[in-house]
Amino acid sequence: MKYLVSIFFLSVVVSCASTTGPVVIRDSSPSLKDSTRTTDGNAVAVAQPVIPAKQSPQPPLLESIIQQANEVLALGDTNKSIALAEKGLRIDRKQPRLYLVLAKAYLEKNNQQQSRFFAQQGLRYRSVDKMIESELRQLARQ
Repeated sequence: MKYLVSIFFLSVVVSCASTTGPVVIRDSSPSLKDSTRTTDGNAVAVAQPVIPAKQSPQPPLLESIIQQANEVLALGDTNKSIALAEKGLRIDRKQPRLYLVLAKAYLEKNNQQQSRFFAQQGLRYRSVDKMIESELRQLARQ
């Protein structure tokens, strides 16, 4: 019985080790990002899968931070609003609503240069909400 198991194992190993074509090796060099190399040295183009960008909802923590920043800004606490918006940017640097909060807060502090800067930063990131984009454009012109 041991003899039969050994022969079976050996035949599996031998059949797996022999190949009918060249072995493909993934090349990670920067010049051949989207290609592979075969054992005979030829570069072969490989189609990369296309994965559509998925619009994910905002994390609950980020939504909460944005809401709090807007609430404290409405109450006149610009420093706390700025701190909350900056905290939110550490979570998502591409969130235009956070830049809008910062632009409004700095405008209330009579710092038009900083207000304009953050409005322009917010415009770099597309918002599905046209109202936010409109407010950012208005603040960027001041």
